[in-house]
Amino acid sequence: MKTTALITGATLVIEKATKEIFAKNNIKLVLCGRRTERLEKLQTALLKLTEITTFNSIFLKGKK
Repeated sequence: MKTTALITGATLVIEKATKEIFAKNNIKLVLCGRRTERLEKLQTALLKLTEITTFNSIFLKGKK
């Protein structure tokens, strides 16, 4: 069974090293963040290393 890591706030720069370490160790990533453009760039960059699923957190919040 392959390990999966959920990373919230994935578009923050401070999380970059964590995401790269997980990807290099073949851990599937589920990335959640507000900035769609950054999520897409992360997915493109890390997809070479592991399986990636992304979610834009804006769509996960309820409407007020």
